Amino acid sequence: MKLNSNDLICGVKAKLIRDFFAKHEQIQDPKGPYATNFTTLGLSTQKDIRLFIEKLENEGYYAKKTAHNKDIYWKRENKALGVTNVKFIKRISRTKADKILSDLLERIKQLKEDNYYISYVTEARVFGSYLDNNAEDLGDIDIQIDLGLKPGYTHERANKIGWERSGHKNLNFLMHICYADETEPKRFLKNRNHYLSFNGDSKETHKHKVIYKDSYETK
Repeated sequence: MKLNSNDLICGVKAKLIRDFFAKHEQIQDPKGPYATNFTTLGLSTQKDIRLFIEKLENEGYYAKKTAHNKDIYWKRENKALGVTNVKFIKRISRTKADKILSDLLERIKQLKEDNYYISYVTEARVFGSYLDNNAEDLGDIDIQIDLGLKPGYTHERANKIGWERSGHKNLNFLMHICYADETEPKRFLKNRNHYLSFNGDSKETHKHKVIYKDSYETK
């Protein structure tokens, strides 16, 4: 999605509304006991909030719903969810995007060869604006990465290694056990590049192009 931080969505700056969309899967009626707080958007009166919600609904960002107790609320739609993924970074040329992908593919190969890492990439896919050949410039590059354990590693062993490597970190249970087989390899692959956006959706979710595929055949 091509969007600048100062662009307006329903009269609100894109950066502010992006954060609002990310935080609010649902919007509660402003007259209800659990009314949603709109002060971060500069809205305080019920009239202004009502008009804003009406704009969100009319433009397809939220859909009006009725709860089992007859209360009215608004549910976030995919159009709003798309805004939550926008990064307000300087756009880049397709040539630079190609170089970023080329470097990613090189790191994918390095990941497989480095004995420290217990996972390797089974498949990598690109989707989103990169697939539009008519796009002269691009924002972030949307990537889906599938990982598999290298030969000799079981899930039990991977979990144990994850605990050993992340034991001093303040993480939840799932993040501890996934640290070695998912967090570390993806962190290596991303290489702190702000233009690479890793997405955990299944391959069926988006139209995509496979850029790498491997069944772990050693040389």
